[in-house]
Amino acid sequence: MFVAARWLLAWLLGVALLPVVAGAQTAAAPAEAQDPSRALVRPIYGPDHIKAAWKLRRQAVEAGDEARADELFRQVVGLCRDNGIRHLDALSFALLREARGAAAAASGDRARALLEQARTLSPDLPETHLTEASLALKAQPFAIHKWFVQRVNAFFAQINDFQRRVLLVGDATITAMLVLSVLACVFLLAQLFRHGLSLYYGLGDLFPVVTKLLVLASVVILALIPLFYGFGPYVLFFPAMILLWSYQSPTERALSVAFTVLLGAAPWMLRMTDRLSEAGTGVPQALHRLTRDPADPRAVVQVEAAVAASPQDWEARVVLALAHKRQSRLEPAEKLLHEAQAIVAGQGEAEGIVANNLGNVRFAMGRLQSAERAYQQAVAALPNAVEPVFNLHRLYQRQTRLGESNEQMSKASALAPERVATWNEDAEPNLNRYVVDLELPADQLTRRAFSDLFSPTPLAARLWQVAAGPVPEMAAPLFAAITILLFGVLRAAQSRLRVTRPCSRCAHPAPVRLADEGEGGRLCEPCTNLFVRNLPVDRRIRYQKEVAIGRLQLALRWGTRIAGLLLPGLAGLMRGRPLRGALLLALAILLALRLLLPHGLLLEPAPATLPTHAQNWTLLGGLGVLWLVSAVRAFQITRGEV
Repeated sequence: MFVAARWLLAWLLGVALLPVVAGAQTAAAPAEAQDPSRALVRPIYGPDHIKAAWKLRRQAVEAGDEARADELFRQVVGLCRDNGIRHLDALSFALLREARGAAAAASGDRARALLEQARTLSPDLPETHLTEASLALKAQPFAIHKWFVQRVNAFFAQINDFQRRVLLVGDATITAMLVLSVLACVFLLAQLFRHGLSLYYGLGDLFPVVTKLLVLASVVILALIPLFYGFGPYVLFFPAMILLWSYQSPTERALSVAFTVLLGAAPWMLRMTDRLSEAGTGVPQALHRLTRDPADPRAVVQVEAAVAASPQDWEARVVLALAHKRQSRLEPAEKLLHEAQAIVAGQGEAEGIVANNLGNVRFAMGRLQSAERAYQQAVAALPNAVEPVFNLHRLYQRQTRLGESNEQMSKASALAPERVATWNEDAEPNLNRYVVDLELPADQLTRRAFSDLFSPTPLAARLWQVAAGPVPEMAAPLFAAITILLFGVLRAAQSRLRVTRPCSRCAHPAPVRLADEGEGGRLCEPCTNLFVRNLPVDRRIRYQKEVAIGRLQLALRWGTRIAGLLLPGLAGLMRGRPLRGALLLALAILLALRLLLPHGLLLEPAPATLPTHAQNWTLLGGLGVLWLVSAVRAFQITRGEV
């Protein structure tokens, strides 16, 4: 009986301790024995040796020893691959300068060789295509098709590159805001010039005693506002458009609605602009740069700050881990990837990216069993990805498991034969050349860069204070909504509205109904009696009337011509052709911005893409043509030829 009780107690104790033992075994599983003989080789030479080899190459170039320079260049390429450096744009720009110099010295073969070297250091660099376009045109002045093809390739290379794409979107947004803001200001001024007298007569009907006092006070207030609030409360645009609505043509009203919506959305556009500029210079760009160059010091600082600030930022952890791994710091890389793996558990693509890179780190450490499990997990999460399959092939090859290695090689070749052939050229067991890392997809970085585009930012708030003074941000959409509502009310009541407009001949007040008004049909009573009814009148009175009309028409004629000379499209805005004038003015503003800021506000100009004299003269020529067209049309309008 005692023996049976003892056995029962031992069994119960074993059942109770079973989870503890299993947990201990699970915890001890990652601490598997490392096999240094199967581990991957860490790079011996770092970025300093790349700089030293490049310096020697420069000396060889200056000495005219091209063979020695090419040999040292191959050493630089090998060191870059050893250290996991995907792009070296600064060195590529130097090679492109040498290529242009060689082309200028009539050494076309050498220029093409340097061009290929630049493409090797920085694959699909837009400046490479631009340089190739200029070299093709220099070699064959009539080879316009080659120049055009390379320019198109350069454009698509910019679009495909994450950094350029974000910066281009940010620049396009800022440019659109600048162009539309200038158009809105010019449109409002042109409308005040075109319908200001009508507005003055309308106010005179409502406030016959204090009209002049009201106009004078409004002018003084508008002149003093910039002294206190910078550009002044731009929301004054809304009441101005409401007052002018009844006098506008249908096209002018459509533009008024468009600019009202634009200004109502101004707070969100300012936020979006700030977010995009931040995406072009902030953490998303740091992630992109660190992926291409793991030794970029500024990118390392930014990504480390992102990791410390957000416990759930798996993207920053993956990129920082890859940078550590490529520089042979495997322990911190594994720690970061473990943290990322816990964050992305069950997220499909993200889980596969983390698992593949974790397998590479463990492979490099000699922990082959854990690396195999990680690769298999990556294959399951990413069934169409070739990288984990190829890495499994290399793992089995390293373990001399040739049958399984050949099987994985066949699968990888079926998925991406060209890429596998390129990877197979690297047979050295270097940790950055023997296995393939999975970097963050470009669309993942794009989503990160474009997330929270409309959330408030300090810079957007400060810009709003400069533009609108003490008016709160939310007043803009509220005022815009009220303005559009009043537009609708005025449109509905148009058939019953009577307004006072200037006579089309002498500019004296002429009451008309909006429903009956026709172009050129606004005549005051004296002009109607004199020129329509032909009532008898004293010759001196008729002569004085005709002289006053002549002076007015002369002022309008020369005012229109001067407007056409001042700004392209301004004459159209002032003389009832607003859409044509707005398009002409927008095109002129775009050409002027392109001339002043050829690379935009965010993109730093590269040495290979500095504007040439031909480009500057082309832009100046385009602006001159627009000015000439505007002036000619202004003279045609005043002569009645258009």
